[in-house]
Amino acid sequence: MAYLTTTEARRAAMSKHGSVRLAEADLRAPRRTPMTQTFDIFLSHYSEDADIIAGVKALMEADGLRVYVDWLDDPQLARTRVTADNARTLRMRMDHSRQLVYASSQTSSNSRWMPWELGYFDGHHRGHVSILPIVEPARPAFAGIEFLGLYPVLERIPFQDHRTRFARRDQPSGVTTLAKLAQR
Repeated sequence: MAYLTTTEARRAAMSKHGSVRLAEADLRAPRRTPMTQTFDIFLSHYSEDADIIAGVKALMEADGLRVYVDWLDDPQLARTRVTADNARTLRMRMDHSRQLVYASSQTSSNSRWMPWELGYFDGHHRGHVSILPIVEPARPAFAGIEFLGLYPVLERIPFQDHRTRFARRDQPSGVTTLAKLAQR
């Protein structure tokens, strides 16, 4: 399996933005995306992984996907606190998203929000959740939290046009790109 590595994610952020510290640059010039905006992907992630998530977002956008990231689209949210206002905003954003991608990193189990986002989205959009393992280059295996095994896993898969895309392997054989999944 070809999981995304932290190195690849950081390289993608650097390539698109000239820095892996996209979070810092974007928070200096905050914007708020209209609440009616629809997204292909709600990217559920741990806020401490901002430098990695910047690259994940860049890679997904290279495939033509509109990606929701809370600290970019709703910088007014207090990400470190669980509040009713935050939950209301995130519910609305999830309701306006076609797929949830759960970015499972080495530190994502520390997130207060990710399990809640996964449960909410799965309950309202069954079959539209994928797990994106983000692994360290020295340890390319993915174990993840036990309940993540309930969901299909995204990989970086090379296609005939020589581009590598996020996709999941479907049984018995074949793959479905994340872009195709977002169209469902």
